[in-house]
Amino acid sequence: MQTMTEQTFLYHVKQNEQKLFRFAYRMLKDAARAEDAVQDLVMKLWKRKDQLQQLGNVDVYFMVAMKNHCYDEIKKATRRRTHYEQHHNLNQTVSSNPENRLVKHEVTEKIRSLINDLPETQQMVMQLRDIEQLETKEIEKITGLSSGAIRTNLSRARKTIREQIKKLHSYGLE
Repeated sequence: MQTMTEQTFLYHVKQNEQKLFRFAYRMLKDAARAEDAVQDLVMKLWKRKDQLQQLGNVDVYFMVAMKNHCYDEIKKATRRRTHYEQHHNLNQTVSSNPENRLVKHEVTEKIRSLINDLPETQQMVMQLRDIEQLETKEIEKITGLSSGAIRTNLSRARKTIREQIKKLHSYGLE
């Protein structure tokens, strides 16, 4: 098995650096984040340079890896933003009554817990569709699932959450 030399790796990086930046910038819509994404990706790829030599088209692999890396960055940023917005909105909408604040916090935590108890695929699809409000086509590209599998996982996730919430509101009297 032949490994990629440092010189060959650097050649591919130089050949693709601007293209990777433009692609990352288009996806992330921020120059600093795009530069960071390119640097992060180059570091990741350097660690796997031994595997790169076996690929037929290293340049295409760089672009696919950048796409996946940007999706990961978008997910992270969305989670941070969603988390901030949830807490910000919760603090603004809850009255000054400590009991109301406690109930709202408990409900929020319970729903978060219910979502975390879902199978990983259902969690991911629910996050992308219901929270990030991505279209099915975008979710297909991110997850590699078919549109039917996305609809099925989303339906099952929603049904499970709905049933669990009904159980909570009936206080186990059903």
